[in-house]
Amino acid sequence: MKKFLTKNFTDILFGLLLVMVFLIPLEKLGAIILGGINIRASQIMAILVLGGYWWQCLSNRKIRIAFPYPLSFYALYLIAGLLSLILAKNIDRGLTIFVFLAFMIAIPFVLINIIDAKEKVRKLVIIILASAMLASLFGLFQFFGDMFGLSQSVTGLSFRYIQSVMGFPRIQSTFIEPLYFANYLFLPLFLSVFLFLASQKRRAKGALFALVTLFFVVSVLTFSKGAWLVLILMAPIVVAFNFRHIFNKKFLLYGTTFLVTLMLIGGLAVFFASSSGSFDRIYRKAYNVMTDGSFTERQEASSVALEAYDRSPFFGIGLGNFGPYFSGYPTLPPETGWPIANNQYLEVLAETGLLGFFLFLVFLASIFYRSVRAYLATKDAFFRTLLISSTCALLAVLLQYFTFSTLYIMHVWTLIGFVLSIQELSFKKEK
Repeated sequence: MKKFLTKNFTDILFGLLLVMVFLIPLEKLGAIILGGINIRASQIMAILVLGGYWWQCLSNRKIRIAFPYPLSFYALYLIAGLLSLILAKNIDRGLTIFVFLAFMIAIPFVLINIIDAKEKVRKLVIIILASAMLASLFGLFQFFGDMFGLSQSVTGLSFRYIQSVMGFPRIQSTFIEPLYFANYLFLPLFLSVFLFLASQKRRAKGALFALVTLFFVVSVLTFSKGAWLVLILMAPIVVAFNFRHIFNKKFLLYGTTFLVTLMLIGGLAVFFASSSGSFDRIYRKAYNVMTDGSFTERQEASSVALEAYDRSPFFGIGLGNFGPYFSGYPTLPPETGWPIANNQYLEVLAETGLLGFFLFLVFLASIFYRSVRAYLATKDAFFRTLLISSTCALLAVLLQYFTFSTLYIMHVWTLIGFVLSIQELSFKKEK
């Protein structure tokens, strides 16, 4: 019985965890509405994994539970969020968001405690890349399918993202919004980039290069200006960490192939856009960033967030209450949903005040501090590559959080869990 609990059942939990990670990008598939809340298949899997792990711990008290200090800082942030509800006018909204944010800590928790071996990490990386590849290929199908005039029922694109409305299709793949899809792609993109540059095997290098090209092209085709800016800002960091790998003759061949691929896809997109008469709209969307509607909306939301902070600087206006505050505290949410600040840091500041904002920043800073310590502690090249790539991906996500503000996203917490897991294994390996 003990052997089952310690070995076989652990393998079952690991298998369920892999299924959970694979399902994360499939936001619109297998989702059910329960009590007005959209419950996704990946969330159900997370509950099963967490429940199974706790049952295993209760059945075998010798199991060591890992709970690294960054998660402790996040728990303190949750307490600050709970305290902020004292001043909240929409308690129901606040408690709902609190439950979602509290649930998110389960994702890194199970990852840290179940991913306890190098071989498991390898399998997890394969699942992350495979799932992202399928989502990206479907995204490409959406783009060119919409360009060729396929219906929404075939492409799966929301009406507001099709060519006839936007002037060009904005791919969202299986995500609710293109912005979320672009944010999700940071981890597989940076993983494939760093693994490609570090790999010495020809087949693996070729496959990883194909993934790098795919993920980058799809990221561009989301037309998420925040993601574009982040990729530009992250480029020098990638070069700095891979200087000796990049500036050589072999890489020149890969670089040329990469650019030719981008030119071909870009040329096809421009051809279809020109033939449909939508090129002018593409030009305006791509280049008139400072004057378009999204920028104006973000400006307004930021101003309201700072106004809310001024009203209650220490505790904030209440967790999850920015939307109700922005809307004038209606009894029911608007048909389009509660507004967001479109800046995660301003939203945290407005809702939880200086107390919550400080704890949130400490939580994030502690992850990066721990990554540096883990990198210096381990000599394992594979772990070092994963540490750099996943930490860079997390930095990219946090940079994009200056342009949107939804914290309870499973892929973000999977990324945090992945980073913390590699840190934990790096420390263990060198003991």
